[in-house]
Amino acid sequence: MKAHRFSVRGKLLSINGERKLHHQRRAEWVSEWRTDAGWEIKAARIPHLERVSIVAQPFQHKSVLQDAGNCLPTVKACVDALVDVGVLDGDGPDHVTALTLLAPRRIEGTGADYVTIELVEAMT
Repeated sequence: MKAHRFSVRGKLLSINGERKLHHQRRAEWVSEWRTDAGWEIKAARIPHLERVSIVAQPFQHKSVLQDAGNCLPTVKACVDALVDVGVLDGDGPDHVTALTLLAPRRIEGTGADYVTIELVEAMT
């Protein structure tokens, strides 16, 4: 099984944070992440894939790490970008067989937080 990987930098939106956003601001945030992820996917030259399992690993600088599932809005925007750029034909169960959200890891220094997405081709 072949794996493909890309990373996207930016503020990781938590589920709690998403719930507090006005719907218009949320839509802007999702659009930014989908666009940025789309560019990173293209730069990684990920080919069209039929079925994948996805593993998401967030990295944070700030002192309090999110819990494992809290970065779901960020990861969902990245998965949507896979469809936007044509890597996947959809993000339903016919195309995405599993989605694993790993607990965030601490990174030192200054700079943007980021999430790394790994796609593992699923057996058909």
